[in-house]
Amino acid sequence: MNKIGPTVNNSQDTGIKMWIRGIFFSLVNILALSTAIIDIMPRLPHIIPQPKFVVIEGDVYIVAVFALTEEGCTGIRTNSGYQYTDAVAFALKKVNRQKGQFAELDVKIGAIIMDDCKDAERGTQMVKEFLRGYIKINDPTGKPINSSLVVGVVGSSNSDKTIQLADYLKTEKTALVAPFASSPKLSNRTRFPYFVRTIPSDDKQGPALAAMLIRVGWFNVHVIIEDGSTYASDLEMQFRTEFLREGGCISTSHFLQIQSNSSNAEAIILAIAGNTSKTDVVLVLGRLNVLRSILEAKKSHITDKKVKRLVFVGSETWGKSEHVVQGHEDAAKGSISVSLYGENVAAFDAFMATLRYGCCPSNPFFNKYFEAMHKCQNTTCPTKGSVTELEEYSQSTYVKHVINAVYALSIATMKRLTEKCGSRAMAVCPEFGTAFGEEIIQTMGNMSFKDVNGQNFEIRDWESVNGYDIFYWKADGTPRKIGELTSKGASLENNAKCFPDGNFYDNDSMPESKCPNSEYYCKKCKHGTNLFSKCKGCKQRKMEGYQKCVTCVIHGKCKYKCFNCMK
Repeated sequence: MNKIGPTVNNSQDTGIKMWIRGIFFSLVNILALSTAIIDIMPRLPHIIPQPKFVVIEGDVYIVAVFALTEEGCTGIRTNSGYQYTDAVAFALKKVNRQKGQFAELDVKIGAIIMDDCKDAERGTQMVKEFLRGYIKINDPTGKPINSSLVVGVVGSSNSDKTIQLADYLKTEKTALVAPFASSPKLSNRTRFPYFVRTIPSDDKQGPALAAMLIRVGWFNVHVIIEDGSTYASDLEMQFRTEFLREGGCISTSHFLQIQSNSSNAEAIILAIAGNTSKTDVVLVLGRLNVLRSILEAKKSHITDKKVKRLVFVGSETWGKSEHVVQGHEDAAKGSISVSLYGENVAAFDAFMATLRYGCCPSNPFFNKYFEAMHKCQNTTCPTKGSVTELEEYSQSTYVKHVINAVYALSIATMKRLTEKCGSRAMAVCPEFGTAFGEEIIQTMGNMSFKDVNGQNFEIRDWESVNGYDIFYWKADGTPRKIGELTSKGASLENNAKCFPDGNFYDNDSMPESKCPNSEYYCKKCKHGTNLFSKCKGCKQRKMEGYQKCVTCVIHGKCKYKCFNCMK
């Protein structure tokens, strides 16, 4: 009996130990398996809450990545963010009518629109998650969308984010069409073989800005650069090289830092106003919030005569966006900006005018956009109102370039569908395949089509060849077109041939812009090709005894004024 007791106890003790040991190894295996799953499944550090998507039903799909909301996915971005969602929807309505330049197929092109919340990693991560099957997205009927049906990607909202996305899509051999990114780095075909864009590279915009300033006789400038921006730093380098080569000079350069709701804009404006150089012209390179902070800084010190004289020159990020000037009209008055070619899309505004609060259950962002524009919430929102009737509404400069991106990718897709499935394809055939990124990008490398306004749009060597329009900002905060920038140089409209002369500035506010130890008596006017012969006959050159003139203006009241003349 005594022996049996301890034997039973030892057996129980051994059983307990084995049970505990079994649990321990089970936990180890579970943790190991969890670790393996985590290693296989990419982490989602930014996707909190779960991402929302806009899905437009189709047989094949374009993935679009935009910054629809602010950082942290809070607050809809109204005029320069959300509109791109409806630009995609508007473009696909045109495409899927399948008339004219769009092949008559019974295959519809749809879209999956993702919000990166102004976070490059989030945008790339979401695309990666979907293409690799870790994020499940259903079409409007509830059917899961197979990622193999994705024909390409449109995005992202600036050069830095696009570079990151393009690096990843290279590994997937998937075409990326960029309607926003202008960094020359993206022209590297070795690093970015699946990249094409519908706006010009900054290696064209930089020289174009230089040509514009030289053309209007502004040879000396201050430069403000957004700190930490690839777009701004690349553009400044391209501008500087060409501007100095053409005889211009740069008095000062400043890096503007924006952190949360503060910046060093006021310090920069006061430093420029206190500088003794002979120029009132300030080139601003950066995003719209950079320009906005500069306008606010000038407005805060506009009683200072030197600050009031400052005029800004903005790149295509300013373009003709009126909303950024609202409330700062006096500060923007007299400034000039360049905008990507072409007029706003009137048909897009008409499309936006048809949308009503609660109209679009498949679009989780529209009601938020409507509420932000109307400053309303739920039951307080007008059921019959539209966003286009509001003073705050203005079409983003990039809407037409998003539409062009959708058009380009759609035309390339339809070409492959026709080749593989027949000219009257009723569905996506097996021959269409899944590994078609290289063929799609090759088709888009050199193509031309009619844009939504009926103008010719052309891509050569994967780059847009279309130029820029030049705008002068009036006292009421609206832009007036005064010229164009093309591969042939800068040209001014007939009613602005003598800009900045001619009712653009009062006598006491005419911008000064002279380089040290130089005398510039007039504006450059490219009139014909033999510039020297035209300058050779310039009466002012003969009268003043100048030995060198680059050219002379020979139009209207500007006649016989010489450019860049030195004794």
